[in-house]
Amino acid sequence: MYHRMSVSPFSSSSSPVLSPEDVQVFGCDTWPLHYACRVGNLEHVQFLVDVRKYSVNQMDSHNASPLYLAALCGHNDICRFLLERGAKCDPIGDAARVFYVALTPELRNLLREWSLTAASRDPWLESMRMTFQTGVHSDCRATIAGAEIKLHRVILQMRCPKLLKYVRSVLDSDLNELHLPLEHAKDKVMLDILEYLYTGVFEARDIETALSAVDLANCYELEELQRKLQNIVAKYDCKNVFRCEVNFAMKLKDDMRRLAGLVSKPHAEVESLSALAQLVDFADTTLQCHGSTWSLHKFRLNGSEYFERALSGGFREAQASMLDLSYMVESSEILTFVIQWMYCDEFLEMPSVEAAIDIIDIGYMLICPRLSAYVANSVLISVVVADNAMDLISLAREHDMEKLEERCVEEIAANMEFFADDEVLFSLLHDEAKDIKQGGDERVIDVPLAAEIRRAIKNRFADMDDERDANLAALQLLMDKITGKLAVDMAMASYDRKR
Repeated sequence: MYHRMSVSPFSSSSSPVLSPEDVQVFGCDTWPLHYACRVGNLEHVQFLVDVRKYSVNQMDSHNASPLYLAALCGHNDICRFLLERGAKCDPIGDAARVFYVALTPELRNLLREWSLTAASRDPWLESMRMTFQTGVHSDCRATIAGAEIKLHRVILQMRCPKLLKYVRSVLDSDLNELHLPLEHAKDKVMLDILEYLYTGVFEARDIETALSAVDLANCYELEELQRKLQNIVAKYDCKNVFRCEVNFAMKLKDDMRRLAGLVSKPHAEVESLSALAQLVDFADTTLQCHGSTWSLHKFRLNGSEYFERALSGGFREAQASMLDLSYMVESSEILTFVIQWMYCDEFLEMPSVEAAIDIIDIGYMLICPRLSAYVANSVLISVVVADNAMDLISLAREHDMEKLEERCVEEIAANMEFFADDEVLFSLLHDEAKDIKQGGDERVIDVPLAAEIRRAIKNRFADMDDERDANLAALQLLMDKITGKLAVDMAMASYDRKR
């Protein structure tokens, strides 16, 4: 989707100035983001993408993406930011072209990593893996094979309750201690077992590791892992190199869904005092909203940049690890959905359309665009009908939700005769046509939204000539009205200038 600006997008007087040559080279439609990527201004790239909602995959008139220009000019930090925001870098796309112009080994390694793993990377699983690797907001530690590992008791509770029996509190320390039997604490395979609790994946590169893992899984009652490894070991014939990977990511997701169901209930709705006491004991932060209270875990809330900053003491609203969101969230029900998503990357039940729209707005306030995108793609796309298509396409265009917009366009195309007199559609098309007219392009009929609707009509009614022609005629009639309105507007503006 093209974004036009009649003034400089840069608010600082020290920002790079766009020259006429730059406008000519990079195109008037998309130059702000492309230019910021070219000159290496990360702050402005972040502003244009996160605030102004520029598409990170938009090509300019020379078929150059923002990622291509950032790589060409050697701006590693901008490349990483664009990739994190969804810039395409896959074998089917232009990864090879971007990789070719990358200037440094560090940048090429970054692009190679994203190119090889973009198709399979799950952001939620990635966040769980990083939680284990960094030990962020941990409340427990263990020494395994001489290395200190930081853990989270709530993960042990949900994934391997038997390990909790070995957790001991430590005087004058915020961290509890996981005291394992000595032979287990010395075994490096125990590290892999603990990582499995966070990632759902266990990998063994030799038969000895697999056999040790079988014993540890049996000891700590990890039955699925034990059975799977036993089956793999039993089939090994010693003639081939041993290597196995066990993936129980779905079991991890199920366990985190159970946790989401527990923590997303306000205190007043928890069934028993013992359950509430355990929730409070394992939690390290509290959210409040319109009289309801939740005990939660910081390591699952750091998917929101707002929560991450607020709960690290960055905002005055957060006092003593307590954050009141009453000013931001209209109802406690909305916050319940947000908490569920933070823990398991999905809702445990589908919200209403009205609630979904509220959650999208909250997602952007929490600086968590993945939450808003999830709602749009998993909830709203499936409920688009003629009666709400215009409301939802306006929402999609406001937040740059391309898939939701495409679905709304399909619905409009299927019912163009119904929408021919719709004021919202007239306004959207008129505004785009006006921008093109003011830019000197006389082909008003080719405004982007009109072109999308026209293409969708032809696809929808490919084998139905009468329906296709009727809907195309309705669209053309609407565009003729817009052309006439623009002509009148321009005549009036010319008359006012002469006065």
